[in-house]
Amino acid sequence: MTPLYLTERLIPVLWPIGKRGGKTVQSWFTACTLLVIPVTAISHHLLFQPHGCMLQNHGQDYNLQSVRHLFLHDPSLPWAIAAMVLLYHLGKKSSVLRTAAFPAFTASLPISLWLWDIPFSRRMICRHFHDGRMGLGRGFLTDTRLVYGFCLLLYLAFQAILFFKRRRTRMA
Repeated sequence: MTPLYLTERLIPVLWPIGKRGGKTVQSWFTACTLLVIPVTAISHHLLFQPHGCMLQNHGQDYNLQSVRHLFLHDPSLPWAIAAMVLLYHLGKKSSVLRTAAFPAFTASLPISLWLWDIPFSRRMICRHFHDGRMGLGRGFLTDTRLVYGFCLLLYLAFQAILFFKRRRTRMA
């Protein structure tokens, strides 16, 4: 990866509230490509196989056999790719859509890790943290809904920061 690639394509997606803010076509393509990860996980969890994590019914850890079984029996990846191709084409013409979508990848990193788990860790997150396995104090247990809520708060915080940055720029 060249420094130009990082500054024009990847950094605006990973840190959407930074200086560059994702205004180029290249960073929009990168954003849509990276969004396949959380969209796959979320559609897997909410639509196709509502349980704790991606590999729950497909294998013990990320290996060729488990991943193959996952992708042969779970339609979330093809649907996520199709949705992101559509979003990409719609977003090329709509700055409002790009503005709405850019912070989504970074804001959804916690739920992506929560559902995909950490590859080659023997599903550490699933075994130690999923749904009631870890307490947060005073009887408050971890829950997938809590992670979704945290991601939503992150997304709203990013959008608020971007809104006030644009507003300040217009006033200047």
